[in-house]
Amino acid sequence: MPLKPEAALALDTRIAASDLSRPACRLPPPFPPASPACFASPGTPSTSVNAWLKVDTPHSSQTPDRGCRTSRSTISSRMSRKRVEDPGANKSRSELAHTEARTEMTSAMQNLFQTFDLDQSGSISLDEFVKAQEYATELYGVPGGEKQALVEQYLEARAPGQMQLYGGGLSFEAFVRWQLQWQAPFWATGEEAEITERCRKLGEHIRSRRSTLRDSQRTPRHRPRRQNWPPQAPNGTRSCAHRGPRSARRYVCGGGMSTAAKGFVQPPPEVARDIKAYEDVQNLREESSDDEEYRQRKLAQAALVQEEADELRFIAEADVKSNILAAKLQVARLETLEALVPSQREACRVKQKHTLEEMQKFVISLAERHVGEMVVRGRIVRGLHSSLQSTLELQDVVSKVNVTTTKSDSEGVFKLSTAVSPQKGGSDLLLVNRHSGAATFYRKVAGEGLRRCRLDLLPMHSWYFEAESGSTLFEDKQSGVRFRIPQLQKAGQPFAGKAKLSYAVVLPDFGSMGRPVIKLKRRDNARDIALAEASRVSAMACAAVPERHGRSLAGSQVPLILTSAVFARLCDADGEELDMHDRLEVFLPCHSLALKELTTAPSLWSFQEDLAEWCQTPHLICANERELPLPRQPEAETESSRAKSFAQTSRPDAGEGYRAQQEAVAAAELQRGHEAWIRHLRQEPQAHLENTCYCGYRAKEAIMIYFRKNRKDLRLAEPPKRLFAGVEPDETGYRQCFPYRTTDDIAASAERAAAHPEVVMSHHLTAAARLLDPSPEIAKDLGLSPGSLFTFQHYDQISSRVLPHLRHLAAFLVDGARAIHSVTGDELMQVATVAIKMAALEFLVNCWIFPRKTNSAPTTVHELWEALKVRGGDVATAFLSVALQQANRDALASIRKQLRHRNRRLWASYHELLPALCGKSLEQMDTQLSGRAKVQELQEMVLHRGSRCRSAQVRAALHELPQRLCAAEQKALEKRVALKEAQTAAVQVSKDWTNAVRRLKKAKLENDLTKQLSEQKVTRELATLVSAKKEEVARLAHEVQQAEEEAESEQTMQGPADRLAQDASGAITQSDDAEQAWQEVMSNVPAALWEYGYPKALTFSFEIPTLGQWHAVGMAEVRGDLAIAGWCPVQVESTLSCSC
Repeated sequence: MPLKPEAALALDTRIAASDLSRPACRLPPPFPPASPACFASPGTPSTSVNAWLKVDTPHSSQTPDRGCRTSRSTISSRMSRKRVEDPGANKSRSELAHTEARTEMTSAMQNLFQTFDLDQSGSISLDEFVKAQEYATELYGVPGGEKQALVEQYLEARAPGQMQLYGGGLSFEAFVRWQLQWQAPFWATGEEAEITERCRKLGEHIRSRRSTLRDSQRTPRHRPRRQNWPPQAPNGTRSCAHRGPRSARRYVCGGGMSTAAKGFVQPPPEVARDIKAYEDVQNLREESSDDEEYRQRKLAQAALVQEEADELRFIAEADVKSNILAAKLQVARLETLEALVPSQREACRVKQKHTLEEMQKFVISLAERHVGEMVVRGRIVRGLHSSLQSTLELQDVVSKVNVTTTKSDSEGVFKLSTAVSPQKGGSDLLLVNRHSGAATFYRKVAGEGLRRCRLDLLPMHSWYFEAESGSTLFEDKQSGVRFRIPQLQKAGQPFAGKAKLSYAVVLPDFGSMGRPVIKLKRRDNARDIALAEASRVSAMACAAVPERHGRSLAGSQVPLILTSAVFARLCDADGEELDMHDRLEVFLPCHSLALKELTTAPSLWSFQEDLAEWCQTPHLICANERELPLPRQPEAETESSRAKSFAQTSRPDAGEGYRAQQEAVAAAELQRGHEAWIRHLRQEPQAHLENTCYCGYRAKEAIMIYFRKNRKDLRLAEPPKRLFAGVEPDETGYRQCFPYRTTDDIAASAERAAAHPEVVMSHHLTAAARLLDPSPEIAKDLGLSPGSLFTFQHYDQISSRVLPHLRHLAAFLVDGARAIHSVTGDELMQVATVAIKMAALEFLVNCWIFPRKTNSAPTTVHELWEALKVRGGDVATAFLSVALQQANRDALASIRKQLRHRNRRLWASYHELLPALCGKSLEQMDTQLSGRAKVQELQEMVLHRGSRCRSAQVRAALHELPQRLCAAEQKALEKRVALKEAQTAAVQVSKDWTNAVRRLKKAKLENDLTKQLSEQKVTRELATLVSAKKEEVARLAHEVQQAEEEAESEQTMQGPADRLAQDASGAITQSDDAEQAWQEVMSNVPAALWEYGYPKALTFSFEIPTLGQWHAVGMAEVRGDLAIAGWCPVQVESTLSCSC
């Protein structure tokens, strides 16, 4: 039966058996996700039958080895006793064989542990692990035998949550887990016998290598004794420095560790720093210098060092405590799932609830440590090594200013701190790391408190080439990425010389850069192992890509699926940046297998540093050299989004039945109270039943008049009348909750109403509604014009006034929310608080925030989630952030509509219209975006002629259009000049012919034969010439007409359309819809090329408009009906409805 590595720390026999019945884990090293560990108290051995047991505590009365042998004997004795005592314990031979194989594997693993533990201290130290693991890597012939890699493996094996709590070295349980996971790629069947044999051979190999090394280091007897160097000085003392003890030198490169036998050993840098700080303080206290400023400065430096040490110690303690609480919570959840008796299950739930409350209190205590500030601590890693010193910037996304700047130390460790405003929910900041040899790293940080992060920089590859006048083609043979570099420029002049292309490419082996889809089919297949390793490396590279959420063309914030990403720079030999005459064209092979299942067409996305998010660009991409249409324009996208939003908000409410049931119960209870009250009043002699109001209308009317006069802080309260209809029992029977017969009763009822939660909530609800959706009179009082309502100015002006009311409403909704099962109606307790806050935020947004323009995109669920995350879970400030973003989209929709009025083909994306909010004129926008409108117009003209062409051909035709138009106009001008000259010559010839005719008539009258013959000859010649001139004039007139028509066709782009229709390219899809075109491309890919993610199955090509910026091919992630606001993402397994 195959062994699952996670089953090594099973809680009991039943859990272990269920784990062992599953298929073997086939994850590559170093580690799969950590399994929950079983933590035992000091000195108390576990009673599990199949658990790995070892006593490794500093207070144990016996040695660890003896404790382990006792545990194994106890296991075998208990198993034999169980077989005898259990009446139905007739086990089959296979089960008995499995138990014996399991025992043999336990013994083999224990022997291997003792082989690693050279000093027999009960735990494996760093040096012991490194030396033994070097021999193990030699036996299996795997890479990674360097000491740095082995140290990292040791630290990962001792990671928090996987190591034993009572002991500092690598314990037996952690060693077993490491061996099972490290040997997993080499298993053939994964059975216990195979693992036992491998552990035995590994132990023999390690012992053999140690004995061989010990024999080679022995000094022969005939060799002279080695003399000390350097020799002693003449005075008898040594000139060399004193060497430290061997135990101290042994851990110079090992890192901090602690064991029961050796105690705690710190790295020398930390020891030296602590000693230096202590000596500085002591010297300052003892010196008698008059330089008080110097003393104060040194004391301040010492205080900073002490503060840094205290903070690091606090972080370490917090990590340990959080790991302990997480382990307790995991154990409680497992016990709840495995409980069979209802009482036991309820006890486990109570234990789980207490653990959750303790964890929440712990998180709150951590947040209270840094109130009003944000501290970012972390480490920069580039590849497999720590990065050198690099610059880090913390930028404010809203104000576009640089908050603070710092540099990391030589080990890549950094710390940033800045003040934040808790009243505004913190700040939205962007952490930027720029390094010359790596792609720019971006990470969003928000809220207040301590933020710990690891910056995985992506190293860039470099290619040197000689820049020439034409374009240059470069192909990376290893990844298959190609670049077509255009003519380079420097300072506006053509550049020729040595240049360098630096690029970083991410080609993940999975669709969403986070969920692997490559699975190993055969362990003995080298190709499968290589693909798994490539998948792991790709996952590491994906960590350097900015967060995957962005803005569509219409401005909707959506999650992204990025299939490939690229970051490129161009510089000369001196490192100065170079410009391009044209755009850089990139060809990226796609290795993703998940693209076969996606129906959304990909598009080009660019990361905007000023917006701190990805933005969809209106640039074209090609898939397998077939050009895909542009994404849907903002108006079409907005129409689809509004349809989805309407469908979501008009869906049946799953909590309606629950609320109706609760209202019916409350109404019945109120009715029973009224009936009891009426019976009590009829028993009194002076009962006033005829003037009593049972619905609460008169009580509300009388009490609220007095309430509004005397309680100015709640003057806008408008509670429902059902609150004033309630009755309650007293000493004499029943009475009204809010009596109103006398003035004293009204005053007392008003004070009681002021403390009622629903009365207070009604005041805040009315106040918030008056500010967020004011009437014209209220808007005038607020200083708002009718044109400024629901704009950025409106929400920014009322933010400070409406924030207290929104916070009270949010607290009321979150505290009063109940999560119920939509089918059974049962109340669910294990619901995350953030899910309830998300439902409250969605409720408030659906009440007041919606698109005010017809072509404005609505708010998405992802936008709500990002706002809530950025604001640290503050619903009120997240609501205001969403309102401001919706106001910006409405304003941009108005600008987009004005551009459409100028030219029906003129449109712009969200990030292209943002400068218009800062004062950019429509004329400038029209000039900037007119080129795209001309391309679209020319493509439509070619399409009307029954043909299709690529956008590159269209742009080339538009590029040469001015020259053609100028040539056509020049030709028409020349033809007109020639026509005018011909007409003048024709008129002159006609006049000469007329004069010749007159002279001929005169000669006839004079009867001069000689003159008649001469004039007759001249007349015939002129008549021929007149006829020729008329034909020339007609021909030139026709040519002028043709030239003018040609110029007019070039002016109206009819000529380019005709030429493109005749020279149409077949490398374009036959559909204008992006989704249909994408399906057409995918259908043309052979199915055999998808095997193992063949690199040449699909290749994307696009042009990069700007260098030094992240660009990616991706698509908006579609999650069923989760795209538009109206859905509550409660993170539980069943469907929920939140009833507030």
